Amino acid sequence: MFVWRDLDMKTASKRLRIMVMPFAVPFLTAVIFVAYQISPGQSFNFFTRYGVFTYSSLGLRCFGELVFPMINSTTLFVALLFISSLIPIIIVTPFTDFFIRPFKDVTGFESFEKVCEAIKSFIAQRSKREKLLFAALTLTIILACLFLLLWFLSLLGILTVNFRFSTFLGLLFVSNYLVVLYSGFRIERALKKICGNCPKIVKNRSV
Repeated sequence: MFVWRDLDMKTASKRLRIMVMPFAVPFLTAVIFVAYQISPGQSFNFFTRYGVFTYSSLGLRCFGELVFPMINSTTLFVALLFISSLIPIIIVTPFTDFFIRPFKDVTGFESFEKVCEAIKSFIAQRSKREKLLFAALTLTIILACLFLLLWFLSLLGILTVNFRFSTFLGLLFVSNYLVVLYSGFRIERALKKICGNCPKIVKNRSV
């Protein structure tokens, strides 16, 4: 971010979003691959005296539980795509949405450097409650990233867990992500209060 200190807010915000877009492609590719493989149309059922089994390229499932995973170069490549794209998306997106958006069109914060200084000041000098909100946002982002990764690896069969625990990992991701949203919106509201007393930038409109 040091090389961006002279950029205006609009350009910096646009560049941050452009940075995320290349990571969105492998992320969506990995998600679509798993959704496609576990869809009913891409598997076939067969019956034995032990139960109903479903077979796909991810492995053998019994009543939804992956009992015999097929770990190969494709599944490892998909896992690598997911891991490499997950961290930038999880970190950059909350930063642009919750921290930068309140300073949009506010006089005195036209440069990205000024916005970063204001955010650092907010984190260091605000009340204990607001510092806890920032700590909660940071912690839940890390946990949400971890639980989503573990859940995805369990769907691929790389992480061997039963169906109930895999579902539990998915629920942990959802609950942590909800806390991320709550903490982020509270921080955004606090930053908007700081910007509330600042004049807005008047945009020229052509008649």
